[in-house]
Amino acid sequence: MTQRRADDIGAEFGAKIGDLVRRELRVAAREMREKARFGGLGMVLLTVAAVCGLYAGGLVVAGLVQLLSRVLPGWLAAACVAGVLSLIAAVAGVEGLGQLRAAMPPVPERAAVDAAEAAGAAHSAVAGDPESEPR
Repeated sequence: MTQRRADDIGAEFGAKIGDLVRRELRVAAREMREKARFGGLGMVLLTVAAVCGLYAGGLVVAGLVQLLSRVLPGWLAAACVAGVLSLIAAVAGVEGLGQLRAAMPPVPERAAVDAAEAAGAAHSAVAGDPESEPR
């Protein structure tokens, strides 16, 4: 009789946990849809800003070449500006790769450890492990 009651409690517990997980997933999905909608608009605005910024940067470079061409031949002025921009691009690229390598892999390591500990504690509690009981 006691074993049957424990089985009923375990089944009810499992069903309630399943319901809770399904509800949490629905809430998370709804939240992600809302964030994606606002994020989409943000991405469009950032793209417009990036394109305008690139055009503005190009005009600044053309202005620098025109300014330098007053004291140097046009081809040499363009070569000087291109060399400086290439150097800046190389330094930024090396630094950016270093930052990306330091951030990899993009896995929430602390959350995975916490989840594993919680699962172990739940398993111990269900198994009746006396060390897992609160003191």
